[in-house]
Amino acid sequence: MAPAPEPPAPTQRAILLLLLPTLAHLQSPTHLLPALADISRHPLSHLLIILLSPLFAPPSQGGLNVRQHWEALQRLLGTVYVEATREGLMRGEWEREVVVLLEPDLEGVERVGGEWDIVYTCEGLEIPPRSQLGKIPRQLIPAPVLPPSLPSPTPPAASTPAQHSITALGGTFDHLHSGHRILLSSALLLTSQKLIVGLTAAPLLQNKKHAELVQSFSVRTEAVEGFCSMFRPGVRVQAVELSDVAGPTAWDKSIEALVVSRETVSGAEAIAKIRASASLPPLEVYVIDVISADDPSLPHEDPEKLKNAKISSTAIRGWLAEKRARALREPAA
Repeated sequence: MAPAPEPPAPTQRAILLLLLPTLAHLQSPTHLLPALADISRHPLSHLLIILLSPLFAPPSQGGLNVRQHWEALQRLLGTVYVEATREGLMRGEWEREVVVLLEPDLEGVERVGGEWDIVYTCEGLEIPPRSQLGKIPRQLIPAPVLPPSLPSPTPPAASTPAQHSITALGGTFDHLHSGHRILLSSALLLTSQKLIVGLTAAPLLQNKKHAELVQSFSVRTEAVEGFCSMFRPGVRVQAVELSDVAGPTAWDKSIEALVVSRETVSGAEAIAKIRASASLPPLEVYVIDVISADDPSLPHEDPEKLKNAKISSTAIRGWLAEKRARALREPAA
């Protein structure tokens, strides 16, 4: 008996608007979880989540000091991405593309292009009828229940600059996924002028599992640049090809900070030694958590367990290879 055909892939494109009223809510965003869990179950091909808060204004306009609130911001991003994709990924489905933006108000949302089918929003959030969002069908969702009381965070010292001028990071960025977007988003939040993104050169990827499905350098670069221009259009992105662990961090004294994942801290340590030997100033290193399909912060004490559980390009290529093999096995209609 021939296997049952797969159900058609979801095609609906949706925007979800959510509020973060205060810094305390950012640091403990539990009020967002019901809406994210609900949207995770919807059959969507594309989901754009926009978190709205005055805290996300540029630091010069009263927004957060990103360096001082780094941990809270990267945990927020991890939580939102994991909760919004949990249902699909637990079933081994990788079709849905999820993007999370942090915006101070709805004006920033207007730059988001594309065709959208529906906007999910809660009561009390007014969308100007003449805006682009106002022209899209809207569906109200239950208003998030805010905790009755949250501790007021201790105000940070004002002496620390809010951002770095130039930041760097690196990776393969093959089949851009949630982990990549958290890494890029976190680095963009830290950066006021330029983000240097190193993408692993193709020859170094030949031994990857399902290497034939690794995207070309140009495709990977286009995906990275496209996401960055959506998330923070004011930051210049310089994509470079990486043929070693350090790339420009080995010689560029203008770089101030490096963003890595907990899985690649050893790379940051190697770069620190290279810069020290060249008498270059040390980099401030920021480490993001590694996510899985259901955990925004995987324990990193067991490298092998982390490698097998994390969201990865390898898993996506495996899913694509299986999907292709299944299509070849199915009889022609």
